[in-house]
Amino acid sequence: MVPPDHRPGGAVEEELRALSVAYAESVDARDGDRFVTLFAPDGELVVPDRRDGDRPPLVRRGPEQLRKVPGALRRYLRTVHEVGATSYVVDGSVASGTVAGEAHHVARSDRGLTDTVWTIEYRDDYRRVDGTWCFGRRVLHVLWTNERPVTGDGSVGSDGGAPGRGAGPPRTLGP
Repeated sequence: MVPPDHRPGGAVEEELRALSVAYAESVDARDGDRFVTLFAPDGELVVPDRRDGDRPPLVRRGPEQLRKVPGALRRYLRTVHEVGATSYVVDGSVASGTVAGEAHHVARSDRGLTDTVWTIEYRDDYRRVDGTWCFGRRVLHVLWTNERPVTGDGSVGSDGGAPGRGAGPPRTLGP
């Protein structure tokens, strides 16, 4: 029999998925203090260097460097990170996983507002620290990108939604 935490949909998988959602929320809210709590004290984030040229990936390690990651996205008017399919292998207090998703980056260009969409996959190593799951190492892979025009101004509407968290509660359309 497979231990309960190894079954699809088990409590550990729910906690690990919630960790990825918290990552997306903290990045989109530009909340470096929350972001850093999602990583082990010696945790690291590895991301491709998207500037021109063939450059090695950027590695951010430890609380001081990780805290700065969300703020680096201030060059965009807005980002929205979506968590998609997930897969995990759990072995006691350590785990590994793959998290697919999309990352939307809204910016102003000479053509108006554009949304550069990254189709992404994270390859993660997790561990429990003081009873809480956190990232030991998170590696971002950009599978492909595309650019879309944006209608609207990219700001949050008057319905009170927080930046990066959608546009507020669902509304009923019609009379």
